Amino acid sequence: MIQLVRPTEAMKEQAIEFRQEFFEHGEFVINGSELFDKTDDYTEWCRATDANTKEETVNPNWVKFPDDRRSYTEGKQECIECLLKEADVWKSKLF
Repeated sequence: MIQLVRPTEAMKEQAIEFRQEFFEHGEFVINGSELFDKTDDYTEWCRATDANTKEETVNPNWVKFPDDRRSYTEGKQECIECLLKEADVWKSKLF
């Protein structure tokens, strides 16, 4: 059975190994990881994931435009452009 748990400092080594396994297999985006694939500071990432569980401390970029698709997309434009570049690289390797 899969059990989902919040990250802790005690899990740091396992978490970093988990992330490295993705990277070693050419997966540089870990969907659903709350940007763990983009961080260099595990402790800060743990603090951020904890803050995102509370309405008063959640990162405003996570919920800033719940009913406005255009503003939401514009707010994520940098991420979208990065993903499109990664997709182009992946596509070029296939063909």
